[in-house]
Amino acid sequence: MPLNVRRLSASVGLVLVLVFGILAQSPTPVDVMRSRISKAKALVAVKNYAAAIYELEGIKRETNDTTVTSVAQVMLMNCYLEQLDYKRAQSLLNEIFNAQKANKPGAIYFAVAGQVVRGAKNQSDRYKSLGLSVSDRNLPTEAVADVEKMRETVEMVVTQSKTLSENKKLTAGLLSWETKQPI
Repeated sequence: MPLNVRRLSASVGLVLVLVFGILAQSPTPVDVMRSRISKAKALVAVKNYAAAIYELEGIKRETNDTTVTSVAQVMLMNCYLEQLDYKRAQSLLNEIFNAQKANKPGAIYFAVAGQVVRGAKNQSDRYKSLGLSVSDRNLPTEAVADVEKMRETVEMVVTQSKTLSENKKLTAGLLSWETKQPI
C-alpha cells in the first residue's frame, strides 16, 4: 500500500474517532437542566436573586418535567421572599394553588406554602437579631409595611390550605402510604 493511502486512511480514522468522541460527550437535556438548576442554586447562595429568578423562570418556562418545575417553583418562592417581592410571591402562590385545586400533576402547593412559612420565620428572626420586635408599635413605617405584606402572604397560605384540606382527594398525597398518618 502506498504511503499516501496509509496516511489518508489513518487521518480519516483519527477524524472519525474524534467526531464520535465529541458526539458521545455532548450533554443530554437532563445534564443541561441539572446544570442550570445548579447555576440557579449558586446564584441564590451568593444572594444574586435577580439572576437566579431570571434563570429559574426560564427553566420553569422551558421544561415539561414536573420535578424540575417543582424545584424551580420552590426556589422561586425563596427568591421572591428574600427580595421582599410579596406581589410576585403571592402570584406564584395563587398559580400553584389553582394547579393543586385543579389536581394537575406536579402541583406542589404544600412545599411552596412551607417555603412561605419558613420565609416568614426567617424574616421574623432577622428582626429579632436586630433587636426589633415585629409587634412593636413604634417600628419604622418601612418595617411595618414589610411585616404587613408578610402577614398577608401567610394568611393567604392559611386560607388556601384550609380550602385544600377540606377536599380529602386533594390532601390524600400528604398521607404516608404505610402509616396513613400525616407526614
